[in-house]
Amino acid sequence: MNGFPWYFISTDVSYPPGDNFIFGDVALMDCPDEEATIGFTHVLLDQNGQESPWLHHFNALVDHVLDQFPFPVKMLRVRLSLLVNNGKDHHNAAHTDHEDPHTTGLFYFEDATGNTHLFEQFDDPNYGTVDERWLKGKNMMLNHEYTVNRLIKPEANKLVLFPGNQYHASSTPTGKCKYRVTCNFNVVPLNDKHDIFDPTTYEDIGNEAVVH
Repeated sequence: MNGFPWYFISTDVSYPPGDNFIFGDVALMDCPDEEATIGFTHVLLDQNGQESPWLHHFNALVDHVLDQFPFPVKMLRVRLSLLVNNGKDHHNAAHTDHEDPHTTGLFYFEDATGNTHLFEQFDDPNYGTVDERWLKGKNMMLNHEYTVNRLIKPEANKLVLFPGNQYHASSTPTGKCKYRVTCNFNVVPLNDKHDIFDPTTYEDIGNEAVVH
């Protein structure tokens, strides 16, 4: 990783600053102190199509992720994350990556501590407006209503795919592990005939795939 450009997030890796995310007098992007974690990121591809000059170094990985789907898809966003050991032994803020239908993918570059938490709760696209959905998710966070569905251990070359509306959270490395590096993918179908929220979508993909 020496020489690679990382960008520091000084507030929280799950909910970066966004003063415009206000519902009434509630800041939708704030999270409890115990779930707030600083870290580093590098956005390789954003949802507006803006590409990092480093993206081509990851083309083989991006192509492999796209190949996992039995129907045509495209990348909505590709983002690298670097979390460092800060002595905290608690998962970070529960969230989804985007309000539109998508699949989330995580690729782990190395063995590390700091499990990914997949929760039993899902964002319901029919619940209300985007702000109302965010507010519901934040209230569940403040009231500690999230329950763990499963934990994913970071292992070198592991690729995990799951429904994008499933709440999830990273956690910082602990023990002797100094850092944890992942690549986060958000994938959308190219046409409407594929329901990305349909659990059967993932039957042929599998929950965890190891890339060789």
